[in-house]
Amino acid sequence: MRRSRRLLLSALLLLLPAAGCTVRADKEQRVLVRPEDRATLDHKAPFLKAHLRNGQVYVLSKWAMDETTHRVVGEGKLLSPDRYAVADGALSVPLDSVALFETNVVRQSRAVAVLAVVTAVSAVVTISCLANPKACFGSCPTFYVGADTTHIQAEGFSASIAPSLEARDIDHLASVRPTGRDLTLRMTNEALETHVVRSVELWAVPHEGERVYHTEDDRFYPTRWEAAPTRATGPEGDCTALVAELDRHERLSLADSTDLATPETITLAVPVQPGRPEPLGVVVAARQSLLSTFLLYQGLAYFGSEAGSVL
Repeated sequence: MRRSRRLLLSALLLLLPAAGCTVRADKEQRVLVRPEDRATLDHKAPFLKAHLRNGQVYVLSKWAMDETTHRVVGEGKLLSPDRYAVADGALSVPLDSVALFETNVVRQSRAVAVLAVVTAVSAVVTISCLANPKACFGSCPTFYVGADTTHIQAEGFSASIAPSLEARDIDHLASVRPTGRDLTLRMTNEALETHVVRSVELWAVPHEGERVYHTEDDRFYPTRWEAAPTRATGPEGDCTALVAELDRHERLSLADSTDLATPETITLAVPVQPGRPEPLGVVVAARQSLLSTFLLYQGLAYFGSEAGSVL
């Protein structure tokens, strides 16, 4: 593997000069517009793509908005989720079925030299990722707080891999301790993938107790009393010190090599205050690994051309 990696890196290094020489002078301007903002669409764009909520897409030319019937009309094609032609000719699209509009206009670029440099930099980053995959892990936007680039605080929109799977994501910045009125949140794209993010907001939830926890049904629970487990036992034995605090000292275990559904049990002993009327809950903190990313994309690979239909 080491020898193969050296050969691959050498090949990429040899391709670096070529990458800087093959940049075209044309630049494609791609604009995404929500249906409610359709008044801002560039009506001079020769083509309009209407992405539907079911994964289908209309590619229209000579298009126009008919606000009377709440439809988009034009000449073009209707493509299935796996991008096979379903219909062509004169088409009419109901606005309430559209998730996103897209226009693409090719314009002359004045930044050919800059693009050449960016292409070369992208190749350098690719080489760096091959040499150190952990430096470019994940397939989601990653979030950092302040100037600290060594500790990822959150990883957003993990399941939103297509427009039809758009979702809101709330992440708990558990270890962030602001020291003043200003807090800088940085979103990065280390995996060099395409993301369309509508907005990022920093929320502050008032509380009187220890912490506030967020559940999958978007409810927030303040805690007035917290206690770490007095004993934690896993297959490897005692792991109390690793699971007692959110301190980046974590218990790790490998997935089963033949069956990913193999269960794993951790037994916890937790203290309970007698006479406490409030309901009790268990907070489990976990860090995502590359395993789920691999399974997602390998699953899409197995689906092949049917991936769109599956989505």
